[in-house]
Amino acid sequence: GDTNANTNLAFDFGFTNTTLALTKVDTPDPVITGQNLTYTLTATNNGPSTTTNTIITDVLPAGLTVVSANYTVNGGASQTATNTAGTIATAGFSLNASQAAVLTIIATVGATFSSGTTNTGSVDSDQTDPVTSQSSTTVTPNVDLEVVKTIVGGATTIGLGETLTYRLSLTNDSTVAVTNVRVFDDLP
Repeated sequence: GDTNANTNLAFDFGFTNTTLALTKVDTPDPVITGQNLTYTLTATNNGPSTTTNTIITDVLPAGLTVVSANYTVNGGASQTATNTAGTIATAGFSLNASQAAVLTIIATVGATFSSGTTNTGSVDSDQTDPVTSQSSTTVTPNVDLEVVKTIVGGATTIGLGETLTYRLSLTNDSTVAVTNVRVFDDLP
């Protein structure tokens, strides 16, 4: 047999295979320019161990103005996340196995926010590698067109057989260019 006692030693280095999962949802989608867009990031600890210094982060794309950013851990009290130049982050927290934390970001969509923009959030802890999740948002521009119909020459009455000329003016009060615009005028 084996007479050397050092060849049969077992060591426990304390490594765990704890995993975090992250989902990210954007609503509404599509969103209209000028409306609020909500990003909901849900981090779940799939176990088997508790994670510490768990932080959910989301770097928002250009064209969004943050209205609020709050998070809860395992359904607890709502806490305010930090916003540093569009980078939203929770404070570090512990997350037990099978628990979840939810970061909710509400932002107003500006004219410079591009449709199809992909936004990536992440979650990290002292026990895990970073995990990311993405969402892509479709933006419908808020188009504000104004049509004004006037009578050329300002006539208020017209005699039988006389010609009356109308002018239709279209103004784009939007923050975006519009194409393929058609104006129809039903005459009496």
